[in-house]
Amino acid sequence: MGADNWAACPKCKFKKENAVIEARLQVEKSYGKVTSDKFLSLINDISNKENEEQEKTLREDYEIGMDEYGSFSINYRASCSECQFKYNYDYTVSIP
Repeated sequence: MGADNWAACPKCKFKKENAVIEARLQVEKSYGKVTSDKFLSLINDISNKENEEQEKTLREDYEIGMDEYGSFSINYRASCSECQFKYNYDYTVSIP
């Protein structure tokens, strides 16, 4: 049995969260130093980043099954098309 799925990438999510934190720091630094319109624009940009839905760029492929010799295996692969994150997991056990 095999399957594939598209999900949100954890590495991309972490990068997006850090970008929001950095943008908040920039807003704090700009308080009182930029026009009110510019300040409100910076706050609005943060709100847009926070509410932006994360793209599903992580492809997950997996297979779970048993062969005719009693070998049970799980194979999982994940890779992101955006940041090149990759993860592999293989497990096999012989059933007596």
